[in-house]
Amino acid sequence: MSNSDKKEGVNYPLLLAMILIIGAVIGVVAMKTLDSRSETKAVKVKITKEQLAEFTAHVDQMVSRYTVRVDEKGLPVVHPPAGSEVYILARNYDFGKFTLELEKDRSYRLKVASKEVKHSIFVRELNLWSRINTGEISTIEFRPEKAGTFDVVCGEFCGTGHSSMVGRLIVTE
Repeated sequence: MSNSDKKEGVNYPLLLAMILIIGAVIGVVAMKTLDSRSETKAVKVKITKEQLAEFTAHVDQMVSRYTVRVDEKGLPVVHPPAGSEVYILARNYDFGKFTLELEKDRSYRLKVASKEVKHSIFVRELNLWSRINTGEISTIEFRPEKAGTFDVVCGEFCGTGHSSMVGRLIVTE
């Protein structure tokens, strides 16, 4: 039998080595990309269950005090004054039953907590991203620099309803 009559098969060790090398390169690129997404600077303080109940009351008071109208979805639009503390409680699959309205180029202190599991608050267009751990309140100094209506999404997988965890932030001129 001549060399031209031999059938060449797949070189499985070489194929496996190539797959592993390509996978490693993709993994390194993905890790570098995730690391470049810098978290917004936040001061995080541990809290008790009692303090979480007080936090929930602060959210309710803020919504009651600063509601200026109702949006097309029937949710209250909450417009706290510039410089104030804004309370956001992440619960499974929502950031609160309200639309938040802030003013462009004005500073706010976002106080964010989670009721059940780890979440994160993420508004891509405004460079806002911070993890929300259970048992902590995160305080974020925030100054929106762009007017518009933005989605507030959860950046941590938090369960089966994660993809529906979208709030709304309106930034006015």
